[in-house]
Amino acid sequence: LYRRNMPDDELYDSLPEYLFDDDLSGAKKIAHIVYEFDMEFGNGGVSQYFANTRGEHTLELAECLEKVGAIKYAKACDGFIKKYNIKPSDFNDNIKNYFDVAESMYPYEELESAIEEFYMTDMLQDYIVKYVRENASEII
Repeated sequence: LYRRNMPDDELYDSLPEYLFDDDLSGAKKIAHIVYEFDMEFGNGGVSQYFANTRGEHTLELAECLEKVGAIKYAKACDGFIKKYNIKPSDFNDNIKNYFDVAESMYPYEELESAIEEFYMTDMLQDYIVKYVRENASEII
């Protein structure tokens, strides 16, 4: 269970318990979207984020990143999404070999390179933890 004085790493590691349920609205939805981006990016990069989420929150991603304070991330993602006019409907589950197709749809390495410039020094995890602490009553 969440404790106010829980260390940041422990809180971050416990977030799936709070952020992945059917009640996604307000601050919880914002934290969910940013956490999911951080997890997918960290595990397999930008293409994995878009393929695994099927672009579900593409149109909200930059705004959510901005709301948690991750301005560099928000600008990079917003620019990439607008440049290539990426929309959730682009990610069609009915395609055979879906993941191969989804991972080849856009030049993801462009966004990945932009984010990698600050990913290790401006950690998204820190923004998520701060946001969750500030909005704990809505999220947890």
